[in-house]
Amino acid sequence: MQIALWSITFLVAIAVLLIGADIFTKNSEKLGKIFGIPQFIIGITIVSIGTSLPELLTSIIAIAKGEPEFVAANVIGSNVANILLFIGITTLILKKIDFKEKNIGHDLLILGGITATFILMILDAKLVMYEAVILLIGYAGYAAYKVISSLTWKEKVTEIIEEPEKFTWKIPTLIALGAVGVYFGAEYTVESIIKIAEITKINSTFLVFTAVALGTSLPELTVSIMTAIRGNFGISLGNIFGSNFFNTTLIFGIAGLVSDLPMSASMMKVGIPFLIVATYLFTTSAAHKKSFSLDEGILCLAIYGIFITQLFIYSH
Repeated sequence: MQIALWSITFLVAIAVLLIGADIFTKNSEKLGKIFGIPQFIIGITIVSIGTSLPELLTSIIAIAKGEPEFVAANVIGSNVANILLFIGITTLILKKIDFKEKNIGHDLLILGGITATFILMILDAKLVMYEAVILLIGYAGYAAYKVISSLTWKEKVTEIIEEPEKFTWKIPTLIALGAVGVYFGAEYTVESIIKIAEITKINSTFLVFTAVALGTSLPELTVSIMTAIRGNFGISLGNIFGSNFFNTTLIFGIAGLVSDLPMSASMMKVGIPFLIVATYLFTTSAAHKKSFSLDEGILCLAIYGIFITQLFIYSH
């Protein structure tokens, strides 16, 4: 009876998540276009931060419940899923992802740099307060860089909007409602997955790295795939970049101010190596080729499958 109840909850939560993500994305696009903001910037600000809130809130709750290892497993698992599943699923649907954003290499270099910095910080298998502060400074520095760059955004925008939509309060209202739907959809998706896993006696380490991390990644993945299908590759790419950058800097930064964050053995032996591989594939293809091919998508799905398999073997 319990398994049936939680299975129904899971399906309802997924539906709410999809609808909320679609409403949030469409109206964020409208708002960005009204103010003349490039798609990539929309992706790394409103969309990415909004869809990353589940990771932040679940991390803070985990610390409060005395489970600080949950934070690293959740964030790293989410970052790996964001990259590999986005590229894999989207290329299976569209065959190829092409985007034309200029100067994106700088942003991707920053993502690679902050990921490398984080890895160096946790070589001793923990993240302490002063390291968390450094990550928060990194995010603040990037935000300042984007604010300064924004002074010339309007001169660089080349998109022509024939009939720009006028601003109404309906748009931000729908964005807020969509964000609420994304949050509660993700929360109950995660909760239902956890309950189902508990009933079926799945190992807790494997659960956090996979079910919980994938559950909290669903907003990013859903939004990115939907925007890519509609042809807005700039928002999709910016959302993945922004979400992973946000996860690494702000989530680890804020959580690290609350408590020292220990890194489990499975994190160091499985999570980190696959994070390096995923980040490398994402940054190099996006910066140099400005595209992802179907072959790369299949490779990403295969790597994610190996990731899950290795976690299962290591956890058992």
